[in-house]
Amino acid sequence: GRDNLRKGRGVVDVAGGSGDLAFQLSVRFGIPCTVVDPRGGGVQLTSRHRRLLASRAANSAAIDDEWLASSPLARQLRREWETFAPDACADHVKALFDERLMFDASTAALIRDCSALVGLHPDQATGAIVDCGLVMGKPWAVVPCCVFPNRHPNRRDASGRVARTTDQLVEHIAGRASGTRRCTLPCDGANEAVWWKPEGGMEGVRQRVGREDWQWPTKPPGVAGKTGGPFQLKALADSLRERQTE
Repeated sequence: GRDNLRKGRGVVDVAGGSGDLAFQLSVRFGIPCTVVDPRGGGVQLTSRHRRLLASRAANSAAIDDEWLASSPLARQLRREWETFAPDACADHVKALFDERLMFDASTAALIRDCSALVGLHPDQATGAIVDCGLVMGKPWAVVPCCVFPNRHPNRRDASGRVARTTDQLVEHIAGRASGTRRCTLPCDGANEAVWWKPEGGMEGVRQRVGREDWQWPTKPPGVAGKTGGPFQLKALADSLRERQTE
């Protein structure tokens, strides 16, 4: 629920563009959010956003104590609007969502401490979100759009065919781990969402996790110990943090 998403550093919105999803999370629901995208400048308030803010402020002011005491609707609206944070602002990391984030102490800490990784039509970053979430044991959710079959011939649907359509890509992602879930969002365009959370630990993760889109790094100079696989990244991030605080 929302309380879980508010934990730690909140949600990482990968390839979030101008920040429409981040606006919904941070302002409408009071969930801390960070956009990771090399483009743009993070959340950009549009005229639609400003109208929403003005409307919500006016409607909130209309709920007086008398109406609140007599109306279940008023009480429901008050509960829903308690988390509305018009002054909230999502952070923005202007970078590609790739392995280089783990070589920087601040972005490594962001990934390690976030509550979830999400991507709404994240294009090339789709697989990296899934890989990173599975390896780091973080809940993730993606709504795939573009497929890039020539770049990813190893992506296969349930019948073993190369994923060339969005539906086939959704099948491939859903097969990356046990316990994944799917739903259709009430919007136009690509609207099939796939998500996963590590309720049963990491036992359900398939082999070869972290080897499709997210190219897991070798250890940087000066970092002690072995980093011989994707599951060593937690140790790598902790080692970087320790070096930062020395």
